[in-house]
Amino acid sequence: MLSEKEKNKMIEKLRNFKLPYREDVIRKDDGKIIVDWEKISEMEKNAEEGTHLAELLYGTYDHLIELGILSTKPEGNYQLSDGLIFLNPYSHGLVPLYFTRREDAEAYKKANFEGAHYPVYIFKLSS
Repeated sequence: MLSEKEKNKMIEKLRNFKLPYREDVIRKDDGKIIVDWEKISEMEKNAEEGTHLAELLYGTYDHLIELGILSTKPEGNYQLSDGLIFLNPYSHGLVPLYFTRREDAEAYKKANFEGAHYPVYIFKLSS
């Protein structure tokens, strides 16, 4: 049986737990955060649920949320769509993510849909 102190310590560890993420997809240039959406696109294509690569992908998404590049809230953020289907990434397979900067939405579009045989639009969702 765990003591109260041990339980609290374990709870604190769980609260602060963060998935690992790929540091090489994020860099700073003159204080501005630059994301390599090509590398993230490659991760998305190869990540299978339950694998280390999926864990890295979700950890990378979580880190981008912490940095304010992605958001779980649609209001005031950017969404990709072909007119019918939501094309933004999903974290943990369930949580839709939105781009806070248009330039990231455009880079993600280029990385994932450049050769698509259908149009892909970027919308700014109202606040």
